[in-house]
Amino acid sequence: MDVGTGIRVVRGPDWGRGNEDGGEGYLGTVVAGGRVDGAEDGRHDVATVQWDVGGERHVYRCGAGGKYDLRVIDSAPAGVVHSHLECSGCGSQTIAGCVWRCVHCLRYYLCTPCYMKDRHSVWHHFTRMDSPENPRQRTRVRCRYLSGRVGARGVFVGARVVRGRDWRWSDQDGGAGREGTVVDVCGWQSESSRSVAVVEWRESALKRKYRLGHKGKVDLQSTVAAEGGHCYLDHLPLLGFLSDNSPFRIRIQTFNLLYLCW
Repeated sequence: MDVGTGIRVVRGPDWGRGNEDGGEGYLGTVVAGGRVDGAEDGRHDVATVQWDVGGERHVYRCGAGGKYDLRVIDSAPAGVVHSHLECSGCGSQTIAGCVWRCVHCLRYYLCTPCYMKDRHSVWHHFTRMDSPENPRQRTRVRCRYLSGRVGARGVFVGARVVRGRDWRWSDQDGGAGREGTVVDVCGWQSESSRSVAVVEWRESALKRKYRLGHKGKVDLQSTVAAEGGHCYLDHLPLLGFLSDNSPFRIRIQTFNLLYLCW
């Protein structure tokens, strides 16, 4: 598996590519990392992303020239998991993806879905932990009450989809161009979380699982996107360079701000 593949992303602060992602808040999946001329050995400073809507693939800067076109909305499909922590919101025994720790409450942790659904007090500050390999490396973010948010859209429950670039499932869908509807997004056994979509095909009413980031493969593309709640864009880590010694490496974004709700 290419390093960092499977990470789900949205446009970042240096975005300048119009609406080729579908629009602000639309999701895509990292399918490959790469280097530009002059990059250090072992360092990935560009990434190829397949966007949910339309299935187009393009290359974006993830540190090249000091620019960051993407933010990480979910690293769970890449297999990132904090197995020693329990989500205080949904009660999950492990937390896949980033961990959000309340600064004000003792041992209060949230998974990304719970954090984005405004579980716990939106007035409280949180720190974000990106990697289980560096538990002491944390980034503090503003309280959600004073932060802007946007709707997340893409391959969520209710989206209409057709086969995509990595499709290798014969005519389970009824044939090329036939539509189905996403009825669930879940994990692939214990290997990754939120990395496959369950689709019910219109022609046959069959329900099957398809890759949505699992091992960097995307079997589907959306013809009609669905809403997947909202996200606080400024709270998400920048997708930095991908390294060979970890599932992914995220450049830590430091906030030199006075928090208005301290």
